[in-house]
Amino acid sequence: MKDFKQQFDRLVAESMETPEMLRFFSVPMNWARAQILAKQMSLFVKNRRTCWGYAAAGSPYLDVKSIIAEHEHEELVYDPRCGSGHFELYIKQGEKLGLKPEDIIDAQPLPATRTAFYAWIHMAKDWPWLMSYATCVAVEKMNDNRIIPGGGMSLRQGNRMIEDLELTWKDLKSEDVHRTADEDHSDMTWEVFGRYATDSRSQEEVLQAAVASLDVYRSFFNAVAEACELMTERPKNLDQKDAGKEPSI
Repeated sequence: MKDFKQQFDRLVAESMETPEMLRFFSVPMNWARAQILAKQMSLFVKNRRTCWGYAAAGSPYLDVKSIIAEHEHEELVYDPRCGSGHFELYIKQGEKLGLKPEDIIDAQPLPATRTAFYAWIHMAKDWPWLMSYATCVAVEKMNDNRIIPGGGMSLRQGNRMIEDLELTWKDLKSEDVHRTADEDHSDMTWEVFGRYATDSRSQEEVLQAAVASLDVYRSFFNAVAEACELMTERPKNLDQKDAGKEPSI
């Protein structure tokens, strides 16, 4: 089981060094680009809730459903780390970036991020339950600073916006919570594999599912990077028409 976990964690860490992720983090942030990212990440969060829901529905085991329910309660209802659910954090963070709550709530996907969302839903809904669950865990682990040299997604995204936009962690409500919360979530959700991925065949299926999910993850952020590259600098102005409008890609 130790070797299996090391293999899984290595897949996650290596995903951060792929061309797509390196491209994403090479794009300097400006206010308009940060707004694009905020909108697409709000949709990403909604998609995670859908996929975890399918993973819970697909498992025949109540202990698995219980672990997912505990995880999703923090995401949707109340996390003691922040005093609310996590989507509310995206709304607060969006306001610091010049977005109104409805800009986050009613955000629309880019063509390529829509494709990523459908791919994740297909995996979560139609694959065998343990593989469905693995696709969700793989995404969760991309925020685990303990296994990714240089830190996970929220830590890296937060540091970039602090450097490029002169914001603070207090401004970045979502990144601030997720840079630690998802380490706890990673540990919580891994328990399932200790109970149900106990033979070589099931472990191989879990790893295959993780690879597929991480491929979609890279595609999602590559699409966001492309949209950001096409958006030139504009001043932060809450009333500026189309300040955060995403270009079609």
